[in-house]
Amino acid sequence: MGDGAEHDSTAEMPAGGSGSGPTHIDGGGPSRPDGSGPTYLGEFRVRVPAVVSQLAMLRAVAETVLLTADFTLDVVTDVRVALDEVATALMLSADAGRELEFELRYDARGVEVRVSLVSRTEAALEDDSFGRHIVAALTDWLEAGCEPYDPALGGYPVTVRFGRQRDVDDF
Repeated sequence: MGDGAEHDSTAEMPAGGSGSGPTHIDGGGPSRPDGSGPTYLGEFRVRVPAVVSQLAMLRAVAETVLLTADFTLDVVTDVRVALDEVATALMLSADAGRELEFELRYDARGVEVRVSLVSRTEAALEDDSFGRHIVAALTDWLEAGCEPYDPALGGYPVTVRFGRQRDVDDF
C-alpha cells in the first residue's frame, strides 16, 4: 500500500452548483482522537451543501483517495456506488441550506465511510429501501442511525456508516 505517508492537508474549494456555499476538505491524522482502535493511514473529511450537484465531487474524492491508497478497482467501485446511494438518500431528505458531512478513513485492512446530516425526516435511509439493500450488498458492514428530533438543529441528526475490507489479494 503506497508509501504509508500521512495525509495532512486542509483546503477550501468553491462548490459547484448555483447558490451553494464553500466545500471544506480536511485531511486528518493517522489515528482516532482517543488513541484507540486502528491506526488510520488516511482520514479525510468533506462538508458540502446537501444538494445532488455535489455527488460527483464526493465520488471523485472517494475514488481519488482510495486509488491513491492502492485499493483495487472493485473496492473503489463498491465504495463509490455505496457512497452515492447513501449521500443521495440523505440529500433528498434535507431541507435547503443543509450541509452533508462525508468522512473516509482507511488503514491496511480496509476503508470506513461516515455520512451525516440533519434530515427533515426520520426515514432518510429506511431499512427496507432498495438503496439500503444495494449498500448492504456492496459493503462488509452497514450502520444507520437517526437521533430524535433536535429543536436546536431543526431536524433529525442522521449518520450512516459503512465499511469495506480490501480484497484478499491485497494482503
